[in-house]
Amino acid sequence: MDCPEDPGACSGNPPAIMPRGPDGEGWITGTRLYARDVVEALEQHATIAATARATGLSVHQVRVAIEYVERASAGS
Repeated sequence: MDCPEDPGACSGNPPAIMPRGPDGEGWITGTRLYARDVVEALEQHATIAATARATGLSVHQVRVAIEYVERASAGS
């Protein structure tokens, strides 16, 4: 994943994702979505901006969710 100009996604700041949510891993705090849901939406919508619009998240939240899933997959 390319590091954006937007600070946070790749800057080492803690993402707003709880490792364990009410229904599984990778809950995006303050939402009803999980990181895996965002990645599935990205597959349908093809761009980060379109995914953000479709899910009601910010572009930053989408980027953080993607990074979370990538790191979780690398650790498996």
